Amino acid sequence: MASERITKTTRLSKRGNERGIVKSRQRRVPEIVSFTAYLSQRIDHMGVGHHVVFDKILTNDGAGYNSNTGIFTVPDTGLYLFTYSVNDHFDRSMLQLVVDGSNLVDIIVDPDSSTEEAMSGNTAIIHVSQGQSVWIQEYHIHDGSIWSDNTGRYCKFSGGLLY
Repeated sequence: MASERITKTTRLSKRGNERGIVKSRQRRVPEIVSFTAYLSQRIDHMGVGHHVVFDKILTNDGAGYNSNTGIFTVPDTGLYLFTYSVNDHFDRSMLQLVVDGSNLVDIIVDPDSSTEEAMSGNTAIIHVSQGQSVWIQEYHIHDGSIWSDNTGRYCKFSGGLLY
């Protein structure tokens, strides 16, 4: 979070003598933290607790997102916006945005038939602290699936520090 830092400066008179101490406040500017990653292939047979690893990074300012684990580790405490979307052609999936193991917001992807596709997404603005972990996981279906690739980047996970 943005914080204030008090600095002391000494002013000199025209003759070079000290006049007094002046206190000024400076606001710390938050680091730039943002990421967007997408899934480059279909994932089948996701069980409960399966972490979705969005393996291709488009943006990773602040280096908080890990494309090997699918986990965003908060580099700077603050108010963040997180959003995610997923797509599937065949099977139902229920996914959630998780912070340190606690569910925040959910989505359901539920195509009507094997010839239909469905897409779903959700967004949350939340306070998170430095070092906390944020990820997307399957939470209810024992054999879920989602579909994306390098051409149709339908499954995405993004976040950014607002302040």
